Amino acid sequence: MGSTVTVGRVGRPHGVRGALRCTYETDFPERLRQRESFLLCDPRTGEVQLVTLSELKLLPRHFLIRFQEISSPEQARRFIGWWLEIDARRVPDDTEEGEFYYFQLSGLTVVEEGSGRVIGRVVDVNQGKAHEILTIETPDGEELLIPFVADAVAEVSVDDGRLILRSRE
Repeated sequence: MGSTVTVGRVGRPHGVRGALRCTYETDFPERLRQRESFLLCDPRTGEVQLVTLSELKLLPRHFLIRFQEISSPEQARRFIGWWLEIDARRVPDDTEEGEFYYFQLSGLTVVEEGSGRVIGRVVDVNQGKAHEILTIETPDGEELLIPFVADAVAEVSVDDGRLILRSRE
């Protein structure tokens, strides 16, 4: 399977018809209405299930979603803790110059400003308490955690496949 983008995390079932209560993992929840299908992905086992949208209700702190393949709370319970994802190729390319989606950072080569020394590649972006955290894998397999803030990141160029870190002098 290709690259996916997480748009929600499944919580407890809701109601008697198998709806799932999900937390938002997207800045554009209204775009969920444009989808016909989603992927339910188990982060523990890697199991993936393609599901077809039946009903969606957007609420301030979470959303309720029903799928044709899930029709009872008993069936819905199986998916607690799973991620709700979409195919990355189907994300609208509506970014302005210099803007990007976080999933586009994955795989970028990370270089040091000035020297051009390759530090590694971005393997993940996680939400921290104050800001996002980049996980960078170095050529020798170590993981570096770098705050995704202007003091640490000089430039992001998705088109060039590079993320430039400021020198720590």
